[in-house]
Amino acid sequence: RVEGCYRWLAAGTDEGHIAAPIHVVIRADGGLEGRYEGRLVSSVDAWSETTSGGLKIHPGAGEHGEMLMQPALAENARVLSGILDGVVGESD
Repeated sequence: RVEGCYRWLAAGTDEGHIAAPIHVVIRADGGLEGRYEGRLVSSVDAWSETTSGGLKIHPGAGEHGEMLMQPALAENARVLSGILDGVVGESD
C-alpha cells in the first residue's frame, strides 16, 4: 500500500495552497527531499510553498521510503503523537 501511494504521488503535481501550519517529519539523515524510483515525491521546499501558515520541521526515523515501516514506524508514530498533542493544545 505504501509503495502504491508513492507511485501515485510521483505521478502527479499538487498545486493547492493552504493557510494552516504544516508539520513535516523528515528522515533520519536530515534529508529534505523524498524520491521514489528516481522521481521527487516530496520536499520541504514544496511543503513550504504550499502554506502561508508556517512550516515546522520535526526529525524522524528511517529513510524516506521506510518511515512508515518498522522499526522506524514506532519512533515516527511517537513524533506524530507529540505533534498532535501540541496541535490540540494550541486550540485550547
